[in-house]
Amino acid sequence: MSSLPYSMNISFLFDAKPGVDHLNCSRPPNVGSFARRGVGIAPNEAFALAPPCGRARNEEGLRRMTFQLPDESTIFGKNVRRRMHEEYLLWLTTVDTRGMPQPAPTWFWWDETASNFLVYNLTHARRLDFVRRNSQVALHFNGDQTGSGIIVFTGHAQISTAEPPADQHPLYLAKYRHWMTSKFGSPEQFAAEYSVALRISPIKVRGSSS
Repeated sequence: MSSLPYSMNISFLFDAKPGVDHLNCSRPPNVGSFARRGVGIAPNEAFALAPPCGRARNEEGLRRMTFQLPDESTIFGKNVRRRMHEEYLLWLTTVDTRGMPQPAPTWFWWDETASNFLVYNLTHARRLDFVRRNSQVALHFNGDQTGSGIIVFTGHAQISTAEPPADQHPLYLAKYRHWMTSKFGSPEQFAAEYSVALRISPIKVRGSSS
């Protein structure tokens, strides 16, 4: 730090108050300021910052936006669509209560109409508690040993009580009937064990074009 030409002592001053609904942006936008000391700027000089209500509103807006898949005319766009329909497994990463990412493989169905993923979970899966506390998640397909085939989605997950049981969801059942029977004995048994549905809404997708 001694090699820097000026002090990095920056104090963050924000007037957020406990109990305030920050989605209700009734305050002026200049609610935040940085006070820089010892850097040739007047003490407590204000700099406009996005208030917490604005950030929360932006995040809420992102969740409600309809996700657009990559351009189908590109190699990457074609690969994303192909794997979303052909793959049986992807990795879902949630964030635990200590901020540690927790990846786990899962079955899924891509809902073209809603532009989101449907994932059925064990009734008492820990990831459900993680999603209740932090909806931010990532999804990715396996790549190959050369680093090709990388596809990563980031977005938000939400527990959905509107879904039918897995054995009564026609498209999900058509995709996984064989595996439900061979691994769990029957689709009905799978549905009894994996009874809680998540809807995962992507915000971004990235990866390799090959």
